[in-house]
Amino acid sequence: MHVYNAWLPPPVRELLEADPEKNKFHYVVLEVEREWQLHSAESRFASLKWISVLNTFLKARAELATEDLELLVKRGLDILLASSDNLFVQIQWSRCLVKILKKYRNSLSLIIQWKPYYRLIYDTHFKRRISYEGLALKQYHQDTIVSLVRTSRRFFPAGSVTEIWEEFRPALDDLSHNSALEAVGFISLFMPTKLEKLTETDRATLSSKWLEECLKVWAALPNSHYWDRQWASLLSRFIKHCCISQTVDLDPYLPTLFTHILRSFEVPVGKSGTSSPVGRDISREIMLAFNGGVWSLPVSKYFAKAIVYMLKPGGPTEILLSNLIDLLEQYYHPSNGGSWTISLERFLHFLVYYFQKRLAFEQRSRSAGAVPEMNSFLGSAERRSFVKTLLPLIERGQYSKDPNMSETAASTASMLTYLEPSLVLPLINSRFHTALNTITATHQLESAVTTLALAARPTFLACAKEGVFAKNDDNQASSLYLEEFTETLVVAMFSTLLGMDANDPPKTLATMALYSSILCNVGVVGDVADGGSLVLPIDWSQWLDEFLSRLFTLLLHLEPSGQQMDTGLDDGYYLSSSTFLMQEGSFYHSVIELLFGRLTKPLYLQALKKLAQFVQSNVLPGAALEIGLLCSFAVFTNPAEAISQLLVPIMKSLVASLGDFPTTGFGGDADSRIDSSRVQATLSQAVETSVTFQLNVLSAALMFAGENLLPFKALLDKVIFASFNAPSSKVNEAGNRLLSSLLGSLIFYYPLDQYKLNSRLVDGVEAWISTKSSAEDGDAPDWHIPNKEELSYANALLDQHLRGAVSSLRDVCQSNRQAESSGGQVQGKEYLRVLFLRIDATLRGVGSCLPDFYMAPASGASGSKAKTRLNVVGAFGATVGDNKLREEAADTLHAACEYLFNERADDTVLLMMLIRVMDLVGYCATLEHNFWSNGKRLRHAEAKCLTEPKMNFITNPDAKNKRRPRWLVVDMVSLHNAWRSSRASFRPTYAGPEIVPVSKHHALLAKDLLKLSLHRYDVVRKFAVSALGKSLKRFPILVKDCLPILTGSLEDSAALEDSALGACKVLMLRPVLRHLTQDWGALSLFFRSLLKSAHHESVKAQSAINELFVVFSVRFGGLPSLSSATKNADASTYNALVAHIKGMLSDGAENIHWRYNLMANGMLLLLLVQPVSDGSKPNPVLESRRIIAEQFLSNLSSELPALRPLSIIALLCLLQAWSHESLVAKSPGALKAKNELANLSLKDVLLPIIQKQGFGGTIIQNLAFDHHYPEGSGRSGRWNGSRVTARISDLGLTALMPPFTRDWPRTRTWDSGMIGEAFSVNSAKLFKRLARECGEVLVNALRGPLEEVANLPEERGKQCVAAEIIGGLLQSDVKCVVAAWDDWLRPLLQKCLMQATVESVPEWATCIRFSLTGKGGRGESSPVLRYEILECLAEPLPSTASTSLIAKRLMLLRAALVEYRPVPSQSKEGLLHAHLLREMTSSMAHAAPQVRENVGSLMCILLANVRASSALEEQGCVQIADRMETESNLGISHPSITVDLNKAAVGTPAETVAKLQFKAGFTAPMDIVPSRAGDALMATGGALEKTWGSEVRLVETATVDEFNKVLVEETKISSLRIQSLGGPAFGGSEASTSNSADQLENGSQDIKWMETVLYFIIACLKSGKAVDMTTTLIGLLHPLLSLQTSEKDLSALAKGTLRLLNWHPIPSENLPAAVKAVLEAAADTNWHTRVAALVFIQSFVYRHTYILSTKDKESLWNRVRELLSDPQVEVRELAATNISGMMKGSDNAFAEAFREQTMRAASSMHNASKRKRRTSETTPKPVCTAAAIHGNVLGLAACVLSVPYDMPTWLPDTVTLLGRFSGESSLIKSTVKKAISEFRRTHSDTWAYQKNSFSEEQLEVLSDLTSSASYFA
Repeated sequence: MHVYNAWLPPPVRELLEADPEKNKFHYVVLEVEREWQLHSAESRFASLKWISVLNTFLKARAELATEDLELLVKRGLDILLASSDNLFVQIQWSRCLVKILKKYRNSLSLIIQWKPYYRLIYDTHFKRRISYEGLALKQYHQDTIVSLVRTSRRFFPAGSVTEIWEEFRPALDDLSHNSALEAVGFISLFMPTKLEKLTETDRATLSSKWLEECLKVWAALPNSHYWDRQWASLLSRFIKHCCISQTVDLDPYLPTLFTHILRSFEVPVGKSGTSSPVGRDISREIMLAFNGGVWSLPVSKYFAKAIVYMLKPGGPTEILLSNLIDLLEQYYHPSNGGSWTISLERFLHFLVYYFQKRLAFEQRSRSAGAVPEMNSFLGSAERRSFVKTLLPLIERGQYSKDPNMSETAASTASMLTYLEPSLVLPLINSRFHTALNTITATHQLESAVTTLALAARPTFLACAKEGVFAKNDDNQASSLYLEEFTETLVVAMFSTLLGMDANDPPKTLATMALYSSILCNVGVVGDVADGGSLVLPIDWSQWLDEFLSRLFTLLLHLEPSGQQMDTGLDDGYYLSSSTFLMQEGSFYHSVIELLFGRLTKPLYLQALKKLAQFVQSNVLPGAALEIGLLCSFAVFTNPAEAISQLLVPIMKSLVASLGDFPTTGFGGDADSRIDSSRVQATLSQAVETSVTFQLNVLSAALMFAGENLLPFKALLDKVIFASFNAPSSKVNEAGNRLLSSLLGSLIFYYPLDQYKLNSRLVDGVEAWISTKSSAEDGDAPDWHIPNKEELSYANALLDQHLRGAVSSLRDVCQSNRQAESSGGQVQGKEYLRVLFLRIDATLRGVGSCLPDFYMAPASGASGSKAKTRLNVVGAFGATVGDNKLREEAADTLHAACEYLFNERADDTVLLMMLIRVMDLVGYCATLEHNFWSNGKRLRHAEAKCLTEPKMNFITNPDAKNKRRPRWLVVDMVSLHNAWRSSRASFRPTYAGPEIVPVSKHHALLAKDLLKLSLHRYDVVRKFAVSALGKSLKRFPILVKDCLPILTGSLEDSAALEDSALGACKVLMLRPVLRHLTQDWGALSLFFRSLLKSAHHESVKAQSAINELFVVFSVRFGGLPSLSSATKNADASTYNALVAHIKGMLSDGAENIHWRYNLMANGMLLLLLVQPVSDGSKPNPVLESRRIIAEQFLSNLSSELPALRPLSIIALLCLLQAWSHESLVAKSPGALKAKNELANLSLKDVLLPIIQKQGFGGTIIQNLAFDHHYPEGSGRSGRWNGSRVTARISDLGLTALMPPFTRDWPRTRTWDSGMIGEAFSVNSAKLFKRLARECGEVLVNALRGPLEEVANLPEERGKQCVAAEIIGGLLQSDVKCVVAAWDDWLRPLLQKCLMQATVESVPEWATCIRFSLTGKGGRGESSPVLRYEILECLAEPLPSTASTSLIAKRLMLLRAALVEYRPVPSQSKEGLLHAHLLREMTSSMAHAAPQVRENVGSLMCILLANVRASSALEEQGCVQIADRMETESNLGISHPSITVDLNKAAVGTPAETVAKLQFKAGFTAPMDIVPSRAGDALMATGGALEKTWGSEVRLVETATVDEFNKVLVEETKISSLRIQSLGGPAFGGSEASTSNSADQLENGSQDIKWMETVLYFIIACLKSGKAVDMTTTLIGLLHPLLSLQTSEKDLSALAKGTLRLLNWHPIPSENLPAAVKAVLEAAADTNWHTRVAALVFIQSFVYRHTYILSTKDKESLWNRVRELLSDPQVEVRELAATNISGMMKGSDNAFAEAFREQTMRAASSMHNASKRKRRTSETTPKPVCTAAAIHGNVLGLAACVLSVPYDMPTWLPDTVTLLGRFSGESSLIKSTVKKAISEFRRTHSDTWAYQKNSFSEEQLEVLSDLTSSASYFA
């Protein structure tokens, strides 16, 4: 049994044993099983009432039967999968199932199929939904279903791995399509990887070959966060299970994996940015489904997991991890923070988390004896190595400016201390002393103290355990460590006392955390002679005095941290504080309770004396709660002493103070009478403040006094009566708190020995306990169980202050008259206020201990189980009073409500008090719920800090669970008991079909609260709505009674505005919204009332109504089901509602406000029901759909701007994806479904509207207004079709609607020219579906308006609408559109494209792209008119065409060809690609820049498409030819191409272009198209051959490679010619000789050529095609580097290209060629090229460091080292920077060899220089040149700067030798000073102890070189 249940109070535990919750849970499961009936909507909704009950049992940690859990999971899955039409049901059951499968995953034996999950996710979130669900609901559904799949993955049946891989793997072949992104998301989500539970087939699938294939596919799409996340998630799980099962050898793949890991950290390297400029946009549905949205955590979590599980004894992972840490270490430093910090912080956290998790698993395996491979388990050597590797990260991140990083560094240091204390504790110790002694960096102390607090327990354990510090790394005895660490804690206890400062909250909280952590471990606090602990040798008496003095000083100066917190309805008059000591995360509470609970008797008396003196001599109203807690724990520890010294003096003082003033007699005591003359008397401000403070302190101090208060009953009664009789509201409220606290102290269950020491010790240190098992956790706590005297006193208080106050209140209400005296009005108000305070105090004081209203099933319930209550067991205290007292209070409050409404309707104070009391009477568990929620929130920091992990190698490496201090566990048990009590009394649940009736008193209170919710004052409504919400949540059946009143407040013209505001707030409550979606009558009433609320004309009322409808729409969970029992009535209600709304819009639409017009149309959209053709005639659902469709199509002609986007969305939802007008309907499969689709057709309704005169023109005119072009809006950023909708921020309905269509485009977009800024995809899809539905009628209606728009090229809005219409028509594939293509559509399209302005070209390009988009999930099916459109675009332009027209044509071709599917190269489209590629090569030197840019981009697309086609042919894929044959058989004609190549080509080709054409292989004869492609294609072969002749050739794979080879060769030649021209324009100097005119002309042609090549490279990199063209890019690398300082425009373009290329990952097989190209550039004669090569090497070596071969690394090292002596200074300095970076994370051999060589050379040069200065001037000069000396000095500087924060043994000598060159020339001296200055900066924080590594002579040399000697003195 869980400790939380085993340690419950004895009365609760007895109830638990008498009626086991295991049996109750069994009954609940049987009820779910009984009520479930397949395909019954009623049973699905009926099952929801059990969800909260099931969740309660799961959270209660009850012991449940496995059989019941398995049955519940099976039935829950049945309900979930059968509820596809209701997302709310699926969400509720998914949440419940996730909890069960996660908590009991190891004990359940289930088989769960994966395909139903896949269909559920895909149909709900990746396909068009016919019905409407709210956006928020849909997103929450996505999250819960994904969580359910993850928890169910381990239960998938055998063979699932193979099935899942075969299902989704084909989609990964085309990475440019979004289907690949979907596929990897589904693979990562569904794929099980636990190998020991898989079949042999699955094991064969998850093999090394599979891993290799995954890595290859992963690398094919670089620089995509989403892509990296999915593969990292999948492979990290696979690696983890490979580590367990030892089935796959991961060592060969480690370099590739670590390369991915390193690239995932977007840190600045060299001159490259922090994030890749190239990325892959992710569609909305994919991002939300698989990536956790935009708020997802970094991918470093999965990489940390993979690294930890790849570790093995003697494996290479340890070295690779060390190199990775060496590379990343510098970015953890506080001075190097940035956007990358969060990923680095998560990486460190999860490295330690998963390392502990792996150690725990291995330890459990050893203990169980089931160890398959012992040699794969980590030993002590691996553990020490891992800890040592992470220490630099902790050391750097400890003082980070990012709070998360510093917190993670502290927590990971603590966790690692439990693993290897001898390594971590010295670091913590030294950092604490450094922070303590620092003067300039005081912020470090907070982090150091926090780290020390977290590491306090492992420090105590390590110091107490013999052998932990037996040996250190130097094999020397280290017994002095023990004294050193213990002394550190002693020093910390005293030195941090000054950190308790009211002006420095962070440091104060860190100090409190340290004290709490230490006090949890030292045991008894005090002298040894008095029984104190020996764990910490400290003078506790001195420390206690100083601590209390500092604490009292802190309290004296304590101020609220901000505005006083709103206590709200739940907290009422409870004493609260807004100071930082009482906020979440503060350890003040635990410090004072531990201190008083652990003090020895002498020290306790010493502390009590100081506390009593402080309390009696100070009045601090702002710190009353803090002081009250001090007194409370003093009383809790020793009630006898504390009450006599603390409480009795306070009570006597209160009685004396209040006795000197007149009393009102409102307190209820028999000795006082109500005197109206004294009501107006008041206390002085000083007395009032003092009395209030004392009462507040007393109320807090009484919380745990219990029976010790009984001797002082009389005195307590006097204080209570005096406080209520005092003429002061503040004193009355303080008396309220006192009475409430007193009652709770008497009757509640609370532990009495919470701070008793655990009897078991661990080497003298108190043992902590686990919450999972009670076998070893020591004795359970002793609880305060109220005795008879306490209960008697509590009942007396109830009779006096509850029954008496209720009776007095009833008398006031019944008299219903005011006093006749002048002070009667004041007297009545004050009297009522005190009465409410007394009732409130008693109800809060007893909570659920006062029995609730009687509620039970009807007496006619049958069966023995009918009376079985199925709630969890819980009780917060002993029972007092009876339910009749609560019922009497409820009746009286109802009368009081009527009285106040009639007599005091404007008294907000009394009304708010009435609401509070009503809430307490109606919901008796308010106290327990608040106690649990607040306590859990406040204890979160303690639970996080005071936790001993499972793996504790200091004392107990075999621990199975985490451990915490006993006092904290007891406190959590108390909170758990409070939660149980709140759930036990929340809503009674009984077995059986009968519904438990709601008590009439609950209904009465709900009615009164509803009335108050409609009050005229906002503050009253706010409190009433909150209380009513809790009542409706507890009893949802009450919503039905409240709804008529709420809707009446909206639709009644006589209703006040305030009542409408209140009604809107109530209607937005979740219970009300839930009821509206489950009852047709309620929904109809709600909609009708909203539409009739227009008479509320104020701005506030209209805003509230609009907000209500938007909230309802966003949270809309679907329409109520048409249940079988009430199907006719529900259908009638549905039809009547639709008809009512349609009639309202039809009859007087012009008289309706536009907001209500839009709202009514939104309601029609919400009323869409899943169409079901059940054969009934007429079918009401289908008839209503037709009515709705008619309305929305008519709205397209509306003048209301906000209505048109809404109507488009609605029509997209209504219109079927395919209809009988489609060509495909002729296929056999579609013909079968034609009859079924006919019933759903809306053609009969839509045709009359479309045939109206002017329909097409009106639509184009209106939709043109909805396209907005903001000032200065560019086409940068991700395109989103929703930007074009009209501005409807007033309502926000359209913007908040969930999408009914998939995101488009579904292929990769990298160029703004491919997408329009204002092109609306929704509009295009609408016309596509309208064409399929209405066919020729629509086409004819749109022809005339489109032809008119074609003549208006300057009308940008109309041009955009025309593009949307034409794009939709061309995509529709209907017969009439195909027929219209040659008739009028093609000429119209050509005219529009030719006349399009520069601004509208992107919209027309988007139109072309949309019309050519592939169909199907993977885009494999092409539109019917695809080739015809391509042919239209490919027609050559006349030789006189302008450059803008040429660029426009190329842009349109680019947009068309990007939507490409691989086709045989011998097909017409393949031939067209070959022709276009030939044309592009002839235009590479075109005179116009915009043409060259488009030529380069189009070349990239053409080559990529040709390569894809060739790859398809190599794989033997014949499906495409079969599809073409099918199209031919269907009668689809393919007209011959009419391209005339005899016309003059655009642009004059250069000689090199002709050479390129010749070598590229365009001279082979054309083959005949295979006959199987169809007769239609064969007929075109002759025409093509006649037209193109022998100049048209195929571009096969080998030919493409040859093309790339020639391109590289010619580019190199052109770059050389550009450099040889000389002159500043071409990268030369002013002194260059003049060139001839022909040379300059050729140079200009070469520049144009190079620009086109650069645009080609840019397109390759941005489009993701660079992976396939890596060989070409490597060949172009040297020319690219040589152009960095060429002609101005060319140089800027080359630099931008290089920035992109820096981020391109190069596969390992291409790295030798890349290294060769870089080395050639580094040896170039032009020093600018050498500089560019060095810049490229920085990021190149960093991102490929793991996969570079040793030979390549050596070559790069040697070349960069040679450049240290380059004649050019810029080259030498950049080479030194490169060396500094290359020394990080590299092979030690290269770094050490370079360092040694540089030291020898520098020493030799320095000695030679000294000899030269000693000799005469006639001595021959040394051989070393200035460049050589400077190069060696730069080499020394590089060595120094390679370790910016460390102090290796070689560094002092290196720094000193570098400093000795300060006497050289000015250039060398400047280099030395700069390097020394940087060294000083990076080592300033740790110089206090790092300087010990230097000798006195070395420090003297350094001090001479620095201006700030204090750093090195």
